[in-house]
Amino acid sequence: LRIFSASVHENLIFVGMYSNDDLIGIVINELLPGDYALLHFEKADKRYVGIYACLMLENAKILSNFNRKYLNYFLMLTSVTLIKICLAYHPAIMVTR
Repeated sequence: LRIFSASVHENLIFVGMYSNDDLIGIVINELLPGDYALLHFEKADKRYVGIYACLMLENAKILSNFNRKYLNYFLMLTSVTLIKICLAYHPAIMVTR
């Protein structure tokens, strides 16, 4: 069972994913000017298969309700596998150091 909740505090959006009454995933976003949002924190219980993809999908839907088209999602990509995972989200742009 998936139950999502979102709350807004100033320009922060908190997205929670629940199984019954247990919090099993959370995302904290900041609404930026224009079409942008910034993901500050994401954590989920890995015992639920596919939870991160599901959480990101629901997060994107909620941010869309706030007219945000782009999500700045910072990752330290240190391996080919991590880069492939990141590319699965179809980023608009990737910046390297």
